[in-house]
Amino acid sequence: MSNPRPCPTCGTEFQPYRDHQRACSRSCRDQLPDYREAARALQSRPEIRERKNAARRLATATNPDRRRELNRRSALGKYGLTPAEHDEMFSAQDGLCAICADPPNPNGIKAGSRLHVDHCHATGKVRALLCNSCNRGIGYFRDDPARLRAALAYLAAHQ
Repeated sequence: MSNPRPCPTCGTEFQPYRDHQRACSRSCRDQLPDYREAARALQSRPEIRERKNAARRLATATNPDRRRELNRRSALGKYGLTPAEHDEMFSAQDGLCAICADPPNPNGIKAGSRLHVDHCHATGKVRALLCNSCNRGIGYFRDDPARLRAALAYLAAHQ
């Protein structure tokens, strides 16, 4: 065995278990520039990408729950949420919209039958879960409180 050496990524001393080991852990190894480039080149090969896609299609075709879970993880990942964090938010709001306090329409089609993750478009920070109508309304008003106040004044003046 060789002597302890410093990790090029984090700088900690580690005892390599093989002579060619260059980093202390997988996460440090993955950050090495030449390793990242080699991994990227490998992933760009069409036959490897197609083999992985075929395996994923087969796995999700035979197990619809797996497909739903993968889709859910992917959708929530855009906001930096895990399914557990989403479930926690959902239960904290009792399954109701954070604005109108209505439950989503159980007979709605796709988007209309669930609560949506509302987030600030400037910072990406997650705010709450909203029904389809409230989520669209905030989006149409471009997350601008002044526009919403103006709309409120308009509705009050024309009642």
